Amino acid sequence: MRILGCYTAVLPKHIMKKYKIDLLKIPIIIDGVPGDYSYEDLVKAFDARRHITTSANTVGEFLSEFKKGKTLFVSPSEKVSAEYNNAVIASRMANATVVNSRNLFGAEGLVLWKAAELKGNVEKLKEYRNHVKIIGVLPTLEALRSSGKANNISAIVASGLRVKLVIEIDKGEISVVKKFLNYEKALNYLLDIVRKEAKDRVFINYSYPPVPLDRVKDELSKNFNNVLVEQVSPVGLAHLGRGVVGVAYEY
Repeated sequence: MRILGCYTAVLPKHIMKKYKIDLLKIPIIIDGVPGDYSYEDLVKAFDARRHITTSANTVGEFLSEFKKGKTLFVSPSEKVSAEYNNAVIASRMANATVVNSRNLFGAEGLVLWKAAELKGNVEKLKEYRNHVKIIGVLPTLEALRSSGKANNISAIVASGLRVKLVIEIDKGEISVVKKFLNYEKALNYLLDIVRKEAKDRVFINYSYPPVPLDRVKDELSKNFNNVLVEQVSPVGLAHLGRGVVGVAYEY
């Protein structure tokens, strides 16, 4: 069975290679123009304050992928992406199973990883997805507001962009855990949460420099073995903006 995800998910490259996990690209749109944009393209677009968003793969695109063979597709949370619904429609016309990860980024990647380990056992995978989450510090909310992926925190966006948010994605929901005016306090709070809650597979994600990556890894390595690190895809950067660091983990 082919294990398939999309570029909202983040996974260490050696894990993807070991389990032959494939990822579908998601179109990035800058000022209404779709394209295969790089990190550098997006950074320039942020600097120019251009409008950046993404669109979901269509039913037809999913159907083309699913016709390549028996497939288990692990989608991003349906509450922030149309990937899940489009994939479900396509799966009815092909030999494919769709599982909603109920998450994004590194936590979505952990569900993909487990799907490969479980060799497509859907019931066990659905149980597993309830025990992974990602928590992160956002130094700015401009990208989230621009991409339209944070409607449930619109009131906070309206209150000003200088606030530093600790945001959690768990069981499909994006929620604000705590607000800070000081970045260091927000980062320390994130580290404390991970130390208290994480049980296994601690996985650091980051968007684009500047990010205190070494500090976060050094701190978590004191408590956990084999802390993994990976940068989000350009799709993740489009959603999050620069300077974001997060930690996905099993709990």
